[in-house]
Amino acid sequence: MTGLLAFLIGMVALGPSPVQRERLAVWIDATGAAVDALELADNLADVAISRLAGAPDRELVGTREIRDKLQAIAGQGAESCFERRECLAALAEAVSVQRVMTGRVQRSNGQFTIDLTFFDLRRSTAPITLHRESPETLPDLIRMTQDAVVALVAASEEKAPKSDEGPARPIAPPPSLLLTPPIARADTKAAMATAPAPAPPDHPASRAESYLLYASAAAAVISFAAAAIAGTIAGGDLQGADRRAKQLDLIRREAYAEAADGLVAAGFIASGLTAWLWLRR
Repeated sequence: MTGLLAFLIGMVALGPSPVQRERLAVWIDATGAAVDALELADNLADVAISRLAGAPDRELVGTREIRDKLQAIAGQGAESCFERRECLAALAEAVSVQRVMTGRVQRSNGQFTIDLTFFDLRRSTAPITLHRESPETLPDLIRMTQDAVVALVAASEEKAPKSDEGPARPIAPPPSLLLTPPIARADTKAAMATAPAPAPPDHPASRAESYLLYASAAAAVISFAAAAIAGTIAGGDLQGADRRAKQLDLIRREAYAEAADGLVAAGFIASGLTAWLWLRR
């Protein structure tokens, strides 16, 4: 029983093993949509990240985090880095990502347009592109961005090759993401306040199983510990000054013995549940 207790305590201390998270970089260029292009680009990247943040196996890197490394790698050629294979590969290595999503936002003829490109650096497949349009209002632009990034990620997962199709190879040089001159100023802060809230993470079941794993392991430890204490009391010498007192003490110790048996049974049930939940992960 001591060994089993040590095993259960170790499981509680270690907790669930960490999920292998895949890093995805999100870069938005809004130079063609506003004078304050950096602010708009950062806000739209945050919108995209908040919309994609529900998956527990995905870690997202935004435009703010990429900008300094892009400038250090590409220098004056930062604007065309995403069309050059060696530059894209160097940037991906610098921010430790496997996939990159880039977007170019422009404004013309009374509407916003966004062109998204998805690069899977693990595969030899061609980049996936997506074009969307919306009315020339920032709330519409935000909603369009949210819908577009979800659609693009879904398309990339549908086209991902199966595991038996061989190892991944470097991608071909991606298409251009040339920037255009600034056009007009946009008030992004007011629009961000009216942006639709991102969808909540869609993984309550996995969290519930983790909580149940902790609870069952703790219940097993407590049950076995209580059973050990009750068994020690039940197995002690009878106490009492006369025969009647000793009989009463015997009855009390028998109750402790029955309780110890029940606690041992409960401990084994909780241990079995803990092991089952652990192996399911």
